[in-house]
Amino acid sequence: MMTNGFQKRARYIHPRWRQRPKSLSMRIAIFIIAILTVGKTYALNPPDTIANWQVYYGDKLITSGNENNFRVPDLGMINVNSQPEKLRIFYRYDNTKPEWRVIVIKSGSKTLYNQKQHLKDNHPTLIDLKELLTMAKGETIIIDIYYTDAVTTEVNRLISRIKLIRE
Repeated sequence: MMTNGFQKRARYIHPRWRQRPKSLSMRIAIFIIAILTVGKTYALNPPDTIANWQVYYGDKLITSGNENNFRVPDLGMINVNSQPEKLRIFYRYDNTKPEWRVIVIKSGSKTLYNQKQHLKDNHPTLIDLKELLTMAKGETIIIDIYYTDAVTTEVNRLISRIKLIRE
């Protein structure tokens, strides 16, 4: 039987290619090891968490913000009557929950409110404005709200500035 040289070369397989795993179970084992290695590499990096906050007076949103576009907050305005509603402060993260938080409210250099709360859940902080108004003097008061917790790296982050106007 005669064959030309072309047919012999077409059937030739280089020895390096012959060393591939021939069984299906070996290929599956190598694939699973590769997937587990990649999965463990990415699992070591915890996901980022982004803080966001809102300050409400009753049902009305006064100020809001988040960590990504953080800047000095706009000045919110509240007209306070003789029966003021509570100030609600929401401060949340995407992926984590802090164990404690501290909220400080100042008017100028005078501290009007300072409270540390140990958290079981991430409920809003309710602040009675009657107490703040009795401690502060004047028809209009500008208050700054500062926030600190176990997760954030910034201590006393200014999250809101509010101008309280007595009616």
